[in-house]
Amino acid sequence: MRRAVELARQWRTSPSDVSAADRQLLEARVVVSLRLLMWNRGVPTAGTVVERAVEMARASGDPAVLIDALVVDLQIQLMTQAGPRTDAQRAVAREMLELATSLGDPLRLGLVQAGIGLLEAPEDAAAAERWLGLATESARSSSNPWSIGSAWQMRGRVAAQVGRLSDAQRFFRQAQGLFEQVGDTRFALSAQSEVGHALRHSGADDEAEAEYRKTIRGWQRSGNRGAVANQLESFGFLAITRGDGDRAARLLAGAEALRERAGSAMSPRERVEYDAALADLRKLLAPDAFDAAWAAGRELTADDAVALAVS
Repeated sequence: MRRAVELARQWRTSPSDVSAADRQLLEARVVVSLRLLMWNRGVPTAGTVVERAVEMARASGDPAVLIDALVVDLQIQLMTQAGPRTDAQRAVAREMLELATSLGDPLRLGLVQAGIGLLEAPEDAAAAERWLGLATESARSSSNPWSIGSAWQMRGRVAAQVGRLSDAQRFFRQAQGLFEQVGDTRFALSAQSEVGHALRHSGADDEAEAEYRKTIRGWQRSGNRGAVANQLESFGFLAITRGDGDRAARLLAGAEALRERAGSAMSPRERVEYDAALADLRKLLAPDAFDAAWAAGRELTADDAVALAVS
């Protein structure tokens, strides 16, 4: 992926019969698309040109590319960062809504409305639901199954954040089915993983584990080591709930080592749950036992850690 970015940059600056404006637009499209792909695959973006996706989209002068860049950037912030929403985020939401409304593209308008729903969710559940309803309508009017699936997935994320876990499971299942319909394995896995999280948070541990057994293998095949680590952590949380401290410590340590090798840190939102679980784990094991299990877990290869999780 980084090579694709570099090739686009080289092509834009090399002699060509294509106008400089068109080459700049192509580079912006590539970079914006790669920002989303790299994030979904857990590939670190620090120090890469994709960090400048919004800047490059603005420079291109293309409203569609700018909408895409703003939506991706805002959603990444909202889904990974803890803490209150900011004035800067609300300003971005207003800008991308104006752009999408003027463009008249229902697919992009639905993505923008879903993003605003996610923005509003922690502070105004009713407003969030209104925006998500509009996003669903826009997605349906686009007749694009992927767009409709994205709307359902966003509704699931918002429902999960406000504690409506049964609704979240239903929304994620609908999203999973639509992504599978269009052959988007990565987003289907993401939706199914979210089903597992919603089940676990509702106390349905056995059902959650059944989902994780499927999704961890899928993420393993995809090469997304950050997602594999997240699933290992989820198995570890289940082990803590069941009182199996040794297993939990090995799984969490294996996830920690995998994240370090992949350069894929937890999001602040994930860190909150992880820290609480780690505190509970330390209550299950004596310090020497914890240290021994943790050391053993860190020595596991990724394949061995996955094998332990599904054993």
